[in-house]
Formats: sequence, C-alpha cells, structure tokens
Amino acid sequence: RTLRSDATLSTNWQLLSISFEPENDPPRVLESYAKRYQYDPERWTFATGAYEQIQPLGSHFGLYFGRNVSPDNQNHNLRTVVLDPQGRVADIIIGNRWAPDQVIQAIKRAAKPDLADVAPSTPPAHAPGQRE
Repeated sequence: RTLRSDATLSTNWQLLSISFEPENDPPRVLESYAKRYQYDPERWTFATGAYEQIQPLGSHFGLYFGRNVSPDNQNHNLRTVVLDPQGRVADIIIGNRWAPDQVIQAIKRAAKPDLADVAPSTPPAHAPGQRE
C-alpha cells in the first residue's frame, strides 16, 4: 500500500516473492498468503518451483535452504533483492527485520539513472556458502 501511494516513486516496479518449499506452498497456499497481505496482482507476484530451478537463483544472492527437509527442520536465511530498471542488482537486504521504508528507499535509489553514485543500504550479501 505504501508503494502504491508514494507519489515520488516511479510506477515501474514489481514485487516477486519466491517460495523455496513448493510442497508446503502450492499455488492455493501462496494465494491465501497474498490475500492476507492485500496484494495487488498487477504489482506483486507469488511463485515457486522445483529445487533445481530455485536453488541456482537463490545461491546467486547468498540464499541457502535445505532440500527435502520437513518444515519443522527447515533452516534458511532470507534475501530481499532490489533490481534497477536494467535488471541489475541495486541492493540486497539481508534477513527479515527490515522496515518497509528501507525497501522503499532502496527502490527509489534503484530507479535513479546512475547507480554509481548510490550506496546500498546494507553491506553486500555473504559470499556463497557463508552463513549470516
């Protein structure tokens, strides 16, 4: 809601939430989650896929999660990745203790034409294999 109501923000943004537990998060579960957060389907997409599809993408951003692990035993970290209009990584926000304004500011910075002058809001993600 905050993103939609911010007049200073470009309208060229999209949220994508990817579940890495397709067995526990089939489309009907993701839809229920989306509705709980009053998502706008024009702006926010919920997706999942096979481990072989998600793992390479996640590991690129320092995300780790188990394969064939029960929900009670799943150990994972979280990443929020902000891309610029050219599809380049503008910011990686580690964990889930961020405030909405932190993500909004990262999106605003990413929308600027020259990222070379913009400092990320968080340090770079951990190297692959390194845990937070």
